[in-house]
Amino acid sequence: MKGHGQFCPVAVASEVFAHRWTPLILRELFAGSTRFNEIKRGLPLISKTTLAQRLRALEDAGVVDCVATWYASGELVLTGAADQFSGVAFQRCGSRSAMRLAGCVGSRTSTSLR
Repeated sequence: MKGHGQFCPVAVASEVFAHRWTPLILRELFAGSTRFNEIKRGLPLISKTTLAQRLRALEDAGVVDCVATWYASGELVLTGAADQFSGVAFQRCGSRSAMRLAGCVGSRTSTSLR
């Protein structure tokens, strides 16, 4: 993928994670999907070409490993780099967004997410 020419941690992380579909692909992997078709089922509007490109980019960045098994061509496994991203993006921001979509932000039930 084309870089931004910046070297601060935010810019470097955004070169990997801030592309369309990438956060949703990671969400599927964190949810337990380990195969291409499982991810595709979780993201029905993504094209197979785009999914393959994003997975290849995540593998090149060291976020995902493809591990060969005796019964299939390979399983996708998240690395430590992905674990570092999950805590920041998916737990705090994702929970708040889900609450907002459910109409709970601003009510007493959402005070623990602030």
